[in-house]
Amino acid sequence: RRLGGNREIEIDVRIIAATNRELRSAIEAGEFRADLLHRLDLYSLNIPPLRERPADIPAFAKVLLERLCHQHRLPPREITADGRARVLAHPGPGNVRELAHELERGLVFEDAAALDFQHLSGLHVGDEAPTDWLNPGYDFSAGGFIMEDAINRLVGVALKQSAGNVSAAARALGVTRDFIRYRLHGDRKAAS
Repeated sequence: RRLGGNREIEIDVRIIAATNRELRSAIEAGEFRADLLHRLDLYSLNIPPLRERPADIPAFAKVLLERLCHQHRLPPREITADGRARVLAHPGPGNVRELAHELERGLVFEDAAALDFQHLSGLHVGDEAPTDWLNPGYDFSAGGFIMEDAINRLVGVALKQSAGNVSAAARALGVTRDFIRYRLHGDRKAAS
């Protein structure tokens, strides 16, 4: 029945719901209504997390990377063999969403045509130390990290995504237009 209407309209609806919780346990704990589960649970499909099916990760990574390149208007990128090994070795607590974020970080911080994830999110193979400069334990004295480069890359990506619109790029990064203009002016000054 429409709001304010007096006539009922018949509709055909299918509801697809997803959760990462065990609903039967939630019912026993009083955190979920049993009658709602019985209405929704005509058919259940249990999908194990991505970390429990590592053979699927390369296919997901390929599709997600293609989607992200298109979304950010970047040329197609590949993942190096080392990058694949790092992604496969990562425990992946965030499932597919975390994998997408790792790939997006790679697009933002790596200029190469093939991503290797060497400096991102603590992804590492075996007993290697993570090289994540966002990690509080990162050793900046080892070199290889230049803050100016990281900031300029972020500004460059934001400007690409906003088709060169300084105001839109500033809003996306949560900074002022003057900050972006300073970065642009600094780049021109360094180039001359």
